[in-house]
Amino acid sequence: MRVLLNAVAAKMGGAANYIRTLARELANQDQHEFLFLVPESQAAAIREIAPHIRVIASDVAEHSFLRRLWFDQVEVPRIIRRERIDVLFSTANFATLFCPCRQLLLVRNSLYFSSVYRSKILPHKSWKIRAGEALRRWLVCRSAMASDVVLTPSQAMLDELLNAVDVRGALVNHYGVDRQRFRPSPKTFAADGRVSLVFTSLYSEHKNPGTLFRAMLELEASGQRCRLITTADPEWEQIDNPIRDSDRKLAEELKRRELIELTGVLAGPALDQLYARGDIFVYPSVVESFGHPLLEAMAVGLPIVAADVPINRELCGDAAVYFAPFDHTECARAIDKVMADPQLRDHLVQHGTRNAEKFAWSKHVSQLVQACCITSEEPFVNVTAYVLAKNEEPNISNCLPAVKKCGLRPIVLDSGSTDRTRELALRCDADVEDYQYRDHLEALRYICQERTPADEFALVLDADMVVSPELITEAKSLLSEGEADVAAAPVTMYWNGRPLGHGSLCPAKPFMFRGGAHYFEAAGHGEVLVPGTRSAMTGHHLIHNDLKPFDTYLASQLRYSDNLVRRRSIRKLSWRDRLRMTPLMLLAVPLFSYLFKGGVFSGKIGLGYALDRLIAEAIMYRQGIAYRNESRKGNLAVVANSCAPRAD
Repeated sequence: MRVLLNAVAAKMGGAANYIRTLARELANQDQHEFLFLVPESQAAAIREIAPHIRVIASDVAEHSFLRRLWFDQVEVPRIIRRERIDVLFSTANFATLFCPCRQLLLVRNSLYFSSVYRSKILPHKSWKIRAGEALRRWLVCRSAMASDVVLTPSQAMLDELLNAVDVRGALVNHYGVDRQRFRPSPKTFAADGRVSLVFTSLYSEHKNPGTLFRAMLELEASGQRCRLITTADPEWEQIDNPIRDSDRKLAEELKRRELIELTGVLAGPALDQLYARGDIFVYPSVVESFGHPLLEAMAVGLPIVAADVPINRELCGDAAVYFAPFDHTECARAIDKVMADPQLRDHLVQHGTRNAEKFAWSKHVSQLVQACCITSEEPFVNVTAYVLAKNEEPNISNCLPAVKKCGLRPIVLDSGSTDRTRELALRCDADVEDYQYRDHLEALRYICQERTPADEFALVLDADMVVSPELITEAKSLLSEGEADVAAAPVTMYWNGRPLGHGSLCPAKPFMFRGGAHYFEAAGHGEVLVPGTRSAMTGHHLIHNDLKPFDTYLASQLRYSDNLVRRRSIRKLSWRDRLRMTPLMLLAVPLFSYLFKGGVFSGKIGLGYALDRLIAEAIMYRQGIAYRNESRKGNLAVVANSCAPRAD
């Protein structure tokens, strides 16, 4: 697939940062080709990133509006035809209206559609500015209607957009936060005797700094010792602002009382140092497409006080104390509440750092590539891939590349590997997270219910499983139709690295799930779908190919049997498990596989698989005998303790 990214307007600020971040993440998507249309000032930073990323530099954004319009509507289609582009990604609000290929449009300016901005701020601007914004809003609406899929960085912005225009397809694709750069560090609250409030933003009226400035005066009147450190300086004149004089007077008064420090615009290490100085992050902004400062504050471990608007609640959830957007008295009370309550601060910090983990640039890019890959007839489904692993060195290099071929970037939940699993996962460009594994049921509940929003889907694999693009495409299609919440696939078993044609005893495996719910209940030493769960079966197969050595297989069977014995000691065995601990099953299971399921027709592979089943049943039966002997001696507690399950 060849993708053209039209980013000629990304000259500076957030747009330039976004396109550079996008290029760095797309360097890992080497199964596709990407052509960037960028200003000359950004070309050098992107040109040498990876062989499958090319750059066309253009300074058309420096010219008039009509020249830019000509470029987008006439010259871009020529480039698409010349370069044989499959997908156009227009990154800054305006689309090519008659695009010769599939087009994705990122609408990233909330001012065009915000009800708060249009009712409370825009009427105070000059008629020329209002006319210009009306024209741009009209063009953005036409652009959204002409695009195959419209992307927004937040649900709050998509809701505003859909109130104004009907689109063919829409996708919320959250931005990410650099968790290597922004991370918690130990600090003492109000170390110098004053509480440092931090607000990072460019100055503009919709950032609502006046409410915070007035709140600072109220806090001083109530006897609170605090100061505001902010980048939102009313002297910054890059944008027309009819309330600048009022904010400037407030800022001057705060400076006279030594209640404010205006740093000017900061970036890089200087911005990092500002967060490090803060005790509480205050965010009065009322109009945002996406609040990057909120994510950065949560990631560094600051408690947050924020204006009560949908975008702030979407990003922060329980990690903030909220106040009515233009009420400076309520803002002061919220700040005072956080200052006075250490337990509340700890609660906000814990929820904030957990929230920040949900926002990753790798996920943003993975969903973008997924949206590019689907055809115009295919519905879009957000899918995040999770791989459960512990000491999976022989398997991980088969599992992860297969996931990446499906256009997904895997997240490896590693539960304490001591071999090269983590190293190999990172080489495959997977995200690796520490995870405390207890059992498969709990892992599924955590991924489906806690990690995956209700409007997205999760692919959950063990590290010894392999998927194909055909399987993923089919599963996404089944789930997107809305008739099922769970997709299951028949499993092709491998034995000793070779496919088992006949004789498998492995049932169909649920592997893709709608988020926001839990679909399983405990059954024996495993789990089953809760009765009534809507599920659909794929025609394509999931591959189970465990390449770990035979002694690892024996150890895993011993753990399963120990777990079974432990449950027997506390009378929690299902009838199937009780049957497995009888001598009948010792030969019945391998014979059923080899004779009745046709393993005999798979030659040595079928025989080897049947022998493995014989060994598994023998271990199960042997542990059952040991349990019965100990129980006769009155050593049930010894058996139960010695057979306690171990995480794997």
